[in-house]
Formats: sequence, C-alpha cells, structure tokens
Amino acid sequence: MIMKKYSRLTPVFGILGALMLPAGIALGLLLPEDAHRGMALAGFLSGLGSVLLLFWVITAVREKARPGSMAESEAAQKDERGQLIIGKAATMAFFTTIIALIAMMLYFLFVAQMYLPCLLTAGVLLAHGGVMAAARWWYGKKM
Repeated sequence: MIMKKYSRLTPVFGILGALMLPAGIALGLLLPEDAHRGMALAGFLSGLGSVLLLFWVITAVREKARPGSMAESEAAQKDERGQLIIGKAATMAFFTTIIALIAMMLYFLFVAQMYLPCLLTAGVLLAHGGVMAAARWWYGKKM
C-alpha cells in the first residue's frame, strides 16, 4: 500500500529533478561569481534536482527489477518482527535527523554567526521532536 503512493509520485519527482538540475547549472553559469546568494540558490537547485532525479531512477529500477514484490512487502509490514525492525529504523532516522539539525544550529551560531537561521533550526528541531513524541504516544496507545 505504501509503495503504491510513492509509485504515483515518482514521475513528479523525475520531472521536478529534470527541471531543477539544468536550471541550477544554468543559473550558476550565468551569474557573476560575486553574487553569493545567487550562487547558493544555483547550488541548492542543482543539488535538489540531482537528488530528485536519483530518487526517480532508483525507484524506477527497483520497480522494474522486482515486479512481484509488492504483495511480499505488504505481508512483511503486517509481520510483528517487521514492525519491530521498522520501529527501530524510524528511531535511528529520528536521532540522525536530530544530530544533523543540532550540527546545523551549532554551525549557524558559532561559525556563521547568523542568529535567525539558528533560531529557525532550533524551532524545526523542537517541532521534529514534538511530532515524533506525539506519534509515539498516539501509536503506543493503539498497540
């Protein structure tokens, strides 16, 4: 069921990536080198476009390589052991994201000395922790 949702969105990711990557490269080539914010935007566009294209390619290759695995993956999601593994993977993803956000916040605070992005990153960090705590509380009640 989860793969069906992503299967509908993968062409959108491919199209967005195919538009963003050349736009970022063209913007980077056309801007003068002293336009730092424009160059940062060009790097952001080309980086996000390449990640979206890579996601689209990997998903397309995976769907072509294993066409009959949809039923197997849905059965594995209902398995208790599979749910335990998914829960541990979600916890690891949570802590990895937290560490990355703390590193961003420390960079903005001590290296770049930019306080507004530091506060925004701290807000995202608190919102992320709140959502994870609410999800654990909600799904813990249902189990």
